[in-house]
Amino acid sequence: MAISIEADIPESRVPDDARTEEVNLAGEGPYPFTYPPMGKVYGAELRIRGMKTKQEKEAYLTEVYMEWLEKGFGPAAWARLVERVEDDSDPLNPGHLLVAFRSLQEAHAGRPTSSSNGVSPSPWAKISTDEPSHLVSVSESSESGTSAT
Repeated sequence: MAISIEADIPESRVPDDARTEEVNLAGEGPYPFTYPPMGKVYGAELRIRGMKTKQEKEAYLTEVYMEWLEKGFGPAAWARLVERVEDDSDPLNPGHLLVAFRSLQEAHAGRPTSSSNGVSPSPWAKISTDEPSHLVSVSESSESGTSAT
């Protein structure tokens, strides 16, 4: 039995301005960035489920994220970024590249990859207050149904 999946995405669903970004990193740039396909990143996030240690998972994901960034920046810009990371006098470090990865993901997806304040995993959850809901009437009605004259 064969399964066939159509993966054609109409151009109208992927706006042109969402495919490229200009990225400034630690005081230098802009570096042009073109979003590569996300398949390997999604696959990596599934693959780490079988890994035993946190260090092994982090190392593997970091490698995949860096490969994704390398594809997006292109050979010339990536060579410059690697040169900067290896230069001890340059403030750019691998942590900046991971922040860039997360920022690019948020910009591309249109939603944050983590909670904005780091406190609530579900910011949409109802927060109770002492104030009455605007959906419930707070007016008192007369039980007798008579009105004052």
